[in-house]
Amino acid sequence: MITTVEDYSMARTKPGVLVFSGGGYHDFERGAELIGQALADRFRITHTTKVGDLAKVSGAKFAAVVIYAQGGTMTDAQAKSLEKFVSDGGGLVGIHCVADCFTASNRFKKLLGSEFATHGPITDFQVTVTDPTHPVVARTEDFQITDELYTLKDHSDYHVFATAHWQGVDRPMGYERRVGKGRVIYLANGHDPGVLGNRYFQRLIQRATRVACGETFDAIVRAGIIGYGGAFNMGLHHSQLINDTLGMCVTAVCDVDPARTDQAKVELGDTITTFNNMNRFLRDGEFDMVISILPHHLHAKAAVAAAKAGKHLITEKPFCITLKEADQMIAASAEAGKMLSVFHNRRWDADFHLML
Repeated sequence: MITTVEDYSMARTKPGVLVFSGGGYHDFERGAELIGQALADRFRITHTTKVGDLAKVSGAKFAAVVIYAQGGTMTDAQAKSLEKFVSDGGGLVGIHCVADCFTASNRFKKLLGSEFATHGPITDFQVTVTDPTHPVVARTEDFQITDELYTLKDHSDYHVFATAHWQGVDRPMGYERRVGKGRVIYLANGHDPGVLGNRYFQRLIQRATRVACGETFDAIVRAGIIGYGGAFNMGLHHSQLINDTLGMCVTAVCDVDPARTDQAKVELGDTITTFNNMNRFLRDGEFDMVISILPHHLHAKAAVAAAKAGKHLITEKPFCITLKEADQMIAASAEAGKMLSVFHNRRWDADFHLML
């Protein structure tokens, strides 16, 4: 693990992120750990509690700085260095109490875009996604969280992508602003470890940092449907859900019955390619992920074949028929390095998340 700013050049396998934490009223030690946990699989984390390290980021070539801190002082020279880092293309992610950090620095407050005004009691409230096209919250549903809700005083213009309703006003819970070639993203949640460890918020932390580092999330995940039978019209159902999801589209359909693939073209358009043979579908179809809607006894066969063809796969429930089949499916996807999952239509509900 890299522990100092100067160690940056020793390891470049992942983009570097400098996490700065410290101050009062919050558990910053545990908070920094949880932020690192959210970022670890995508970034190489350097943690510091020294304000002076924020003035070194321009030369150290970090991709982004994440600040989870309260209070403190920052000189104008330090704020100017951080501002230059962002303007030159770096990212800055501020979490929660950063709005109450370095408040004597007008330059920093303008860079961040806002300043803490006040907050209500810790309570349960809904975070509402107001711009579902924004990459930080794309494909993220509104969620409930127990947290301290900040109200802000604006210092710059910004684009809000999430809000919470408090005292008759929709308060910003997440926003982005452009500074030169770089980006600043602020997430208002994050008062305590319970919030920072929340699975929804962990995802937002990682996405915010990825976006701040310049990821655009423009890539389209192409899906191929295998099994377009008429029973319950599940092929059409899944296809419509996929095509209605930002960043996804159906490009191919396979069914042994030519009448069903003809129907798929009627329902989904002539732009899709159709197949009546699974092997040709997996070999020639232009897609990244298979959606398997086959009869139960064929789930394992399709999953193993998809993995060998280098495709991700999501299968309708049940996962398969036997434990042996499950082991074969899991082994094949692991060997191929591809995702394997199963649709459980209640698995992602908030009440199930709470129990888990």
